Amino acid sequence: MSKQNSKRATQAHWGNAGLSLLFALVCVLGVSVFWVVTWKTPVWLQDDLLFATRSGNAYGETDLSSLWQGLMLDLFERNSRSADFFAQLFFSNSTLLGFWMAAIFVFFSAVLSWFFYSALPKNDWYLVVLGTTTSFGVLTPLVYPFFDASAFATYFFMSATVGYVLGFSWILLVIGWLRNVLVNRKTDLSIVKISFVAATSTLVAFHHEVLALLQLMLVIVLGMVSFKLKPGRNYWLVLGWVGLISILRFFTPGMWKRSEVYEWAFLDPQASAGTQYLSRLIYFLTYFLSHNQVLLIGTAVAFTYFYFQLTKHRILPAWMLSAHYLSLAGLASAIHLAQRLPESLYVGTLELNQYQEILFSKTALLMAAFALTSLTLQLLNLILAAFNLKTLAVSLTFALALAGFLVPFKLSFLSGRPLFYGLFFLLLSAILAFLQGWSLHCIKHPARGMLAVCLAVSCFLGIGVFEAKTVMPKMLANQKAWTQIVNQVATCKDGEQVVFPARLSYRELHSPFGDDGKQYLQHLRDYYAIPQGCQLVVGN
Repeated sequence: MSKQNSKRATQAHWGNAGLSLLFALVCVLGVSVFWVVTWKTPVWLQDDLLFATRSGNAYGETDLSSLWQGLMLDLFERNSRSADFFAQLFFSNSTLLGFWMAAIFVFFSAVLSWFFYSALPKNDWYLVVLGTTTSFGVLTPLVYPFFDASAFATYFFMSATVGYVLGFSWILLVIGWLRNVLVNRKTDLSIVKISFVAATSTLVAFHHEVLALLQLMLVIVLGMVSFKLKPGRNYWLVLGWVGLISILRFFTPGMWKRSEVYEWAFLDPQASAGTQYLSRLIYFLTYFLSHNQVLLIGTAVAFTYFYFQLTKHRILPAWMLSAHYLSLAGLASAIHLAQRLPESLYVGTLELNQYQEILFSKTALLMAAFALTSLTLQLLNLILAAFNLKTLAVSLTFALALAGFLVPFKLSFLSGRPLFYGLFFLLLSAILAFLQGWSLHCIKHPARGMLAVCLAVSCFLGIGVFEAKTVMPKMLANQKAWTQIVNQVATCKDGEQVVFPARLSYRELHSPFGDDGKQYLQHLRDYYAIPQGCQLVVGN
């Protein structure tokens, strides 16, 4: 009888593995086709053309000298970001531009799949784990727009694709490598591996200032854990380099050339610094809790599954589950109170005294108290969980999510690209929490574990298909309109006129050409080498 049970278990395992890998293959092919089709015809937006025409040559053609000059200009005069250098490099190949943009997203999906897979324990279920993590990795970029309405505007803005998506891929490589070395206790690090992570972390630090901030948080968390684990001198050298280069990038001259003072109507200029920060905190929390409920609820469910499984298997102490439930109660209370605050807080038409009355009302202060209590309880749990190598990945990504929100909070940005890093890392922490709980669930109850993961992956697939089905016709319509414009531009002669629409049909995918369009049209003229006699006009 035992032999029959063993045989059935083996057959069930290989059946699950086969279905998991087949499903992953379908996801890989389907999502790859989506990215190729949506990038078939890239649409040039204002910043894209700015970087493409920096060389002064038609069609973005450039050389090493021009690229180097552009990089030095960025680091010392503009914004201290190397992302624009890479944008110019990609834009210099007009023929393969769409291919490169699609390749960035395929690379992003591959890195996410590896990131998830490497975070889970390897056992007899490794093929099931491989198929499952690949499915999650491939679908996550398509699922993210469900939680962030501005995501596709980031995805299909080529400069942002290079700046945010490619940069995110690189930092995941650094995080995953440093985490894996620590977890696997590998002290014999070769010079090749050390050079790789040192070079990649340097690229990340200068690519975008928020990425440098995230690397500093990474160093803080891993440094805290490493004091207990004592991973070896080479690991400390690498970790030190990541922290050092991330700090040094903030001293590049270009970093502060772009610094702007934002004047917000809700801030009292006469108030103390503490009062102003409290105003910013309540302002940010109210909007965040009111407009990100789906992501917060999904994260809460995933973390509950995570704590339940890990306390059940005695990997974490039982009181952590109780602390988590208290954290959820605080979060639910904060969301409820945030919804009671008036939406007029974000319209921008109130007087200062009206803003202050709302921000320092009993409801607002109680909301902030519940939210901070909930966050504190969750942080205490995750700080302690970080010292257990089986749960380090969840603690790490949650900490990076918090770091990703620091700049938007400081500048009081409530939506759009500034929140991309924070929201995406919050989603990753939820996925990893679920996967960690699932990997333990399968040990004693494989059938129930497979049911749980099937439900989760099916949910992701449904959301991904919905988002793809929604955005595909919009993207194709914008591409068609843009192709017509480019065809007119390419054949425009002296004395003729090309009228540009003020915006494409679906503005949420491609933002307006900017201001009155004069700068955009001049860059377009430079890029396509349009004769001066051909008149370019922005219509209504």
